[in-house]
Amino acid sequence: PRSTMKSGHLLLGLLALWADLTPASGQLRQGEGSLPLAPHSNAICNLPADPGPCFAYMPRYFYNSATKRCEEFIYGGCQGNANRFPSVDECLKTCGTPLLICALLIIHLLSPGDICRLPPEKGPCKGQIPRFFYNPASRTCKSFIYGGCRGNGNNFRTLLECQQACRKRGKGTERVNPLAWAGQPSESHLPSHTTDKLPAEMGICDADLPRFFYNTSSGACDRFLYGGCQGNPNNFEGEAECLQACGGPGKGHRAPYSQPGPEPVAHQG
Repeated sequence: PRSTMKSGHLLLGLLALWADLTPASGQLRQGEGSLPLAPHSNAICNLPADPGPCFAYMPRYFYNSATKRCEEFIYGGCQGNANRFPSVDECLKTCGTPLLICALLIIHLLSPGDICRLPPEKGPCKGQIPRFFYNPASRTCKSFIYGGCRGNGNNFRTLLECQQACRKRGKGTERVNPLAWAGQPSESHLPSHTTDKLPAEMGICDADLPRFFYNTSSGACDRFLYGGCQGNPNNFEGEAECLQACGGPGKGHRAPYSQPGPEPVAHQG
């Protein structure tokens, strides 16, 4: 639409101005000379990104005082510092500049369909974070690996978020297992009885993400801790999702509690 094109051109102009004001060298351009950037008035916003000493994979945002942007980084789960926010919005509330906030507001005004047409983009970082993107060719949300920084707007933390943002573009959705990115077959191509019989598998990473797996011994969906990467398709974010996929004839009704089944399997690094 013409209005979307105008918004896009305005956004490009703002971003060009923003880039001119905040070069990667950390200096402001002024004629032929340059001046060092003044520190942010809020001391928290001048702190560097600090992942801390732990090894979880927790995407967070920090204010980069050199680029004057809120950028994503991977937080390990403990210690660190106060320049750490759960979302870009929270980062902007504390540290954002008026120009940055204005540019991001225009991004939000763009048609969601524009975002849903973007290709999946891993970004330059080396994380292994399972995310979802909308595939306009198949009209479904599919899983991909996000590196942990940059990328684009066609990047959703959950299948539901992706469907809510882009589903109106096409009828129907494909059930995608969050582990299909790791080389495992998606549930839509895996018989349910095969998925159900797989043991809980922590994978090779060190995060402690609460998940559910279908326990054939107890006939129930039990909790386990997922490391954050690899694993197998018997891995669900919620108990209801697990029961719907594997609950058998009584799907949606948890079986009475019984003794836990086999211990989760951990791969040797």
